[in-house]
Amino acid sequence: MPYKKFSQNISNAETKNEIKSAISELRKELLKLIPKENFLKAFGYLEFSKEKARNGLEAFPAAYAIKQLANMMDNRRSEDDEYSIEHILDESLGNTKNIGNLIVLEEKYNGEVNEEKKRNKDMISFEQKKLIYLKSKYIMVQSLCENYTGFTREDVSKRANELANSFWDSFFM
Repeated sequence: MPYKKFSQNISNAETKNEIKSAISELRKELLKLIPKENFLKAFGYLEFSKEKARNGLEAFPAAYAIKQLANMMDNRRSEDDEYSIEHILDESLGNTKNIGNLIVLEEKYNGEVNEEKKRNKDMISFEQKKLIYLKSKYIMVQSLCENYTGFTREDVSKRANELANSFWDSFFM
């Protein structure tokens, strides 16, 4: 029972280092309860749609995960007031809600993408979006632009797996 041992260690702690050690030990014990393979698989099922985000909490896990990854990449401690979630492949294509199809983008550039979509009758290619993405200061967006010359539905699951591993390594190790 990791909690009981943790409680005892905290109660008996006499220094900050002993408290930190107890927390570290609890973390190690709790990680044993979450097999990495199960986490990676479940993470790959996370989805976000603008409609679900407006109507409730269904989109929260994916939104939380993608924002935490963006914050970690940019060394931010909290959310940036000027960012929003962007679908790399348009939601209108269907089956594009997966977390592998998401980035965090400055709202002004998200607005530029939306304006470009309006000019092109709601369809805009990744290559067109990338011209706007390249203006972003966010490392997540810069990395996407560096690592993908094009972006297809097959890339969504590949990227979801990359994000899952990055999340695991950053927040659980």
